Amino acid sequence: MSDIKEELCYAMHKFVKEHIGEMTRPASDLCIEWKNEKQMLRDIRKNFSDAVWALGELLTWGLSKDYCTELFLVCTYEDEEGYDREICKIVDRKGRERFFKCFYPECEIVEVKQVTKMVERTFWEEV
Repeated sequence: MSDIKEELCYAMHKFVKEHIGEMTRPASDLCIEWKNEKQMLRDIRKNFSDAVWALGELLTWGLSKDYCTELFLVCTYEDEEGYDREICKIVDRKGRERFFKCFYPECEIVEVKQVTKMVERTFWEEV
């Protein structure tokens, strides 16, 4: 199985490239290192932190609509420490759905899978 970080870079590059005409601001306004959209796309493809930024920022407010929430966000929940966490989904190059937990502002993700657990409880009922 390929690394989730590589797959996120691939998925974000592909998605942003397909929607580049919907950008609300030029790439040079988003980052001082980007002279144009071509350079932005190259960095999203090669740099994991740029791919996470594209998912969490560009796809939320930088395109014509909030594609992150509409297409990639599966759920939001509060973890044990009280932080809001997001579970996102991408489709990898082999067509498989891959789920991951996002950690902001650390720019980190951890691949996860959904698990359903049954809890056994004992009750006392009248006879």
